[in-house]
Amino acid sequence: MAENQKRWLRDYEVEVASAGRFKKSTLRKDRIGAQLFPFHRVGKTVLYDLAELNTTVESARFGGKVGTKARAKQAA
Repeated sequence: MAENQKRWLRDYEVEVASAGRFKKSTLRKDRIGAQLFPFHRVGKTVLYDLAELNTTVESARFGGKVGTKARAKQAA
């Protein structure tokens, strides 16, 4: 299996594990581009921490105000 196929497979596994919240295309784009999402590289394997992903997305969604009144207001 080509290295690129392996990367897409790992991204697909993240998508499945996150119940579709993170799409493989988004993960590939972010890894290649600005790398907005945190990840851990173990050798050639790239592992995404879903807790960190969720925190990153939540902070971006609420302007970096995680756990504040702005978030509670938005959720209500």
